[in-house]
Amino acid sequence: MDPIIGGWDEQLVRDTFWEEDGETILAIPVGIETPDWPAWHFDSKGMFSVKSAYKIEVQDRDSKAGRTTEASSGSGTADVQFPWRKIWQMRLPNKVQMFLWRLIHNSLPVRNNLKRRKVKTETLCPMCRRLDEDCGHVFFKCKKAQECWRELQMENARCCLVQCRSGKEMAEKIWKMQADQQLKIVVWMWRWWTARNKANAGERVQSAGEVSSSEHYHLEEFAKLKRPAKQRDRSQKWKPPAGEQYKLNVDAAFSALTRRGGWGCVVRNNTGDVLDTGAGNINRGQLYMAWKEQNTWE
Repeated sequence: MDPIIGGWDEQLVRDTFWEEDGETILAIPVGIETPDWPAWHFDSKGMFSVKSAYKIEVQDRDSKAGRTTEASSGSGTADVQFPWRKIWQMRLPNKVQMFLWRLIHNSLPVRNNLKRRKVKTETLCPMCRRLDEDCGHVFFKCKKAQECWRELQMENARCCLVQCRSGKEMAEKIWKMQADQQLKIVVWMWRWWTARNKANAGERVQSAGEVSSSEHYHLEEFAKLKRPAKQRDRSQKWKPPAGEQYKLNVDAAFSALTRRGGWGCVVRNNTGDVLDTGAGNINRGQLYMAWKEQNTWE
């Protein structure tokens, strides 16, 4: 019987590989007591997923059709060079950034995209009910959308973007504009997409004035959220207590919405050494019970 080294059949390895390669293979530690388990070869963790199976199917389909995998999956050289990071650098909430990412990828569920994915649905734009709906139409060519562009005094920007043949070309043109105009355009498209979804669900089509007002409101709200935090006054420094005394510093916070809060404290001596610390959570009910305990008539 051939000897087993570290889980390997030594003679089989030496007969199969060159001497140098065999020594390297035999030096690899293998868990002998580890039970075997089924692994999915097409996933880095060995776990089966629908996503990995779909990727295999797409690769097989493209191979039979004579197309390269890079072209169909969007992972080619052009895709790598595209400045995707600029999406996440825009001073906007994550939900708006994700909307822009999906728009550039042409993955928004406009009706033409749904039809292409074999979903049975009509393709007319739910806003104007005149032409088939794709991303270029719903944001730039739709009659209702054009009214909004004019309401916002951005017709020149629309005329520039309507000529784009892809989401990436559109994004690159937007990023060449001034920062405030970039935000204005992206936030408007996000609000217009929300209005479109409501119309698609059977609700009333909003007017250009309503969508424009919503865009102005959200721009102001986003500006508040993205303001840089106030710098702490560095001139106010901790002062040690006099002599051999101790100093107790405390701080607390309370949320009226949740009726819960927290506290913290630290005790230091006159040289700044930390002697003790404390922290905890407390809610309004506990505060009331503590007050009642101290103020009960005997």
